[in-house]
Amino acid sequence: MATKRADGRIEIQIIVGKTDDGKYIRKSFYGKTVKEAKEKCRKWQDDKARNEAELKNISMSDWAIKWAETYKKNTVSYVTYKTTYLYVINNYIIPYFGQTKLRDIKRIDVQGLFNSCSDKSSAVRDKIRKVLSAIFDEAIENDLCAKNPCKGIKLGKYTRVVKKKTYNMLQRELVLYYAEQHENGIGIYLMLTTGIRRGELLALSWDDIDLKNDILYVRHAVKGDGSFGEPKSAAGIRAIPFDNRLHEYLERRKDTGFVIKNQTGGYMYPTNYDKRVYNKFMDDMTDFYRHKIKRLTAHELRHTYGTLLRARGVDIYTIQKVMGHADIRVTAEIYVENDLNVLRENLLFDELKKKITVI
Repeated sequence: MATKRADGRIEIQIIVGKTDDGKYIRKSFYGKTVKEAKEKCRKWQDDKARNEAELKNISMSDWAIKWAETYKKNTVSYVTYKTTYLYVINNYIIPYFGQTKLRDIKRIDVQGLFNSCSDKSSAVRDKIRKVLSAIFDEAIENDLCAKNPCKGIKLGKYTRVVKKKTYNMLQRELVLYYAEQHENGIGIYLMLTTGIRRGELLALSWDDIDLKNDILYVRHAVKGDGSFGEPKSAAGIRAIPFDNRLHEYLERRKDTGFVIKNQTGGYMYPTNYDKRVYNKFMDDMTDFYRHKIKRLTAHELRHTYGTLLRARGVDIYTIQKVMGHADIRVTAEIYVENDLNVLRENLLFDELKKKITVI
């Protein structure tokens, strides 16, 4: 129906939907003539029909990215958006479903995804399920599919335990001994004695270290892309008590600014730290011990710390807090079932001393 407005324009209204209480939702189109207003209305309807048709045939890959950008990018922190939503989408959902049309994905297909992830921890699989279910829930609201095929999916059992390399107690002592002498040893020393992540280490300043009360505060982290921000999760913000040995080590090296500095005194990027500091230390150390001490990654130093805590009988709730795990299940799956060799090696500490000769 066309009506003439007080300003002389022609208005055409159409009904485009209903509110929750049953009232009609109308949309108006304006023109100098009835023909112009009708043309605008027809163009809008054609564009809407085309967009709906495209959405009806949208692939899971395209919808997952569109969903993340529309519903998550501006509602969660950048770190959460990148490390939770984009990580799950790019590493699990897109590789598995690819260009499969969203509306063609059935419950059996989703179950297949989780069957293919049986080597991932329950925490990882639960995260995948939550993200995927949210993607389908919003697809239903947008009339792109009728049901959420994630409902009733079984995550299955964790079928593989990834054995990360660690140092035993003697090897740890030898690495700490060498770190005390090496110009680049402070980062290695801190990761082995506090379990902080590499990114947390690179963001650590001397103001975060309370030598009066022997507490190290983790408040920030340097991300893989070099950005400076909050730790991986809220649980990452934590206080780590340390012993007198670390106190004395830090007291001798106390400075200002960042504990690990770049050439201008700022924080180091992870890639630069690995190339210029960490790898140099590991090269020098393995040469010093004539390759009788294995080379570990920064994450494996952190894992060594957690493993040795557990080997000494520390409960997983304490380990979770000190390590900064957001989910207790992650801690439990990694540290509850102690490797028998680790336990045996640490119980037979005196015997191990005979196996390695310090050069």
